[in-house]
Amino acid sequence: MAKRKNATHKLPLPTSEAEVNQYITALAEARIKAERLVTRTNERIALLKAEMAEALEQHDQEMQRYAVALFTYFERNKDELTDGGKRQSHVFATGVLGQRYTPPRTSIRNEERVKQYVVEHGLEDFYEEKVVLRRDVMLAQRSLAENIPGVRIVRDRVVYVRPDHFDLEIDLEKKVEAA
Repeated sequence: MAKRKNATHKLPLPTSEAEVNQYITALAEARIKAERLVTRTNERIALLKAEMAEALEQHDQEMQRYAVALFTYFERNKDELTDGGKRQSHVFATGVLGQRYTPPRTSIRNEERVKQYVVEHGLEDFYEEKVVLRRDVMLAQRSLAENIPGVRIVRDRVVYVRPDHFDLEIDLEKKVEAA
């Protein structure tokens, strides 16, 4: 006969209905105790979150003040910091302050008017049968797309800071610019 692995907390099998009832009661009590522990834990977590919310809000406000100040400094000194646009960032003793551009994307205002325009002017590449504007084609054919009222080819410029000794980069502000 093959041996079975014993469970670490093996109980003897009940031998009567009375023992089955005891096991059921014990199981239910254990479950109730576990649920109470979970409930108490969740209540403590909620209290901790509530306590920490105020402190976190203060830190968020402080970070926002620094972000605004650094963004404003960068904007006012952009030419000097980027060597007239030759570089995208400037290295300081405690970190990097710079900007990066996102890839160009198509921004559409008044989509219905743009749909009407591209259909009327026979710009089939810019829409599908159900007149879904194709931003990717507009981006690829930007000189033609930019002549459509309501269409602009834009990209975001993100000003960021990357503190030394921290594995993070913090975006300070994002601006939409013409690409």
